[in-house]
Amino acid sequence: MNLLIIGKNGQIGLSLIAESEANQIDYSAVGRAELDITQHSAVNAFFAQHHRFDFVINAAAFTNVDAAEKEIDSARAANALAVRYLAEACKQYDIPLIHISTDYIFDGEKNTGYNEEDTPNPKNVYGQTKLEGENHLKAIWKKHIILRVSWVFSEFGKNFVKTIVNLTDKKDVFSVVGDQLGSPTSAHSVANVIIIICKYLFENGEQENYWGVYHYADFPVTNWHQFATHIVRTKKTKKNTTVLCIESKEYPTAAQRPKNSILNLQKIKTVFDIDQRLWTSEVEKIIHKI
Repeated sequence: MNLLIIGKNGQIGLSLIAESEANQIDYSAVGRAELDITQHSAVNAFFAQHHRFDFVINAAAFTNVDAAEKEIDSARAANALAVRYLAEACKQYDIPLIHISTDYIFDGEKNTGYNEEDTPNPKNVYGQTKLEGENHLKAIWKKHIILRVSWVFSEFGKNFVKTIVNLTDKKDVFSVVGDQLGSPTSAHSVANVIIIICKYLFENGEQENYWGVYHYADFPVTNWHQFATHIVRTKKTKKNTTVLCIESKEYPTAAQRPKNSILNLQKIKTVFDIDQRLWTSEVEKIIHKI
């Protein structure tokens, strides 16, 4: 099995590289320097020369949720147009495309977890552009897996765990919102799920009923304040750090966030026999690496 990993410098891309190596899977990994997926001609030229892959995994995205509110064109180029270009290329060379999406395509007004059939209604530009990317892929190329994930963290790049670890070093008291629900998810868990799916499809054949949208998140459900509190406790600093709980209205941001980001995982568990990982255990692993 041979994979093309797009977005090699991001959290999920780096985790995919590690997971591929651990499973002795052949892969090629590219970042923007090797392949700028926002340029149609660059995508076409790349695949004309490199298309002997069993799966293409798109882990590249514009993920700065607040910056996307002002940098709309950049967000749309990376999250929507690039997906269209990749879908067209993968269709031309008959390569299944696995694409990472987000819980932020939902508005958060539902009282229970969102399943794959729920109607998206994004509240911010990031979610809107990610949904546009999903729709491009669905319309162009049937051999696709769209994997929606939530609250991704790792030892790589910028993410909530690293932010809280840094705050703990600098401040004795800080505040975190406690009225947004979701499931923190390790980038390593996401990479593991993607490899499981690739292996399953590779070994069992590309049956049509496998393609489509799936949700994955670690468990259990929590809120940002509880997440931050666990990070602080896990870090075990010598000083006492207090994490205050506030409401979203007390911490205004450029982009609106959904109050409920809970994802229903029944479909991915049933189809691919995926087991959820415990995010608290994943946090412990990550903090030891930071």
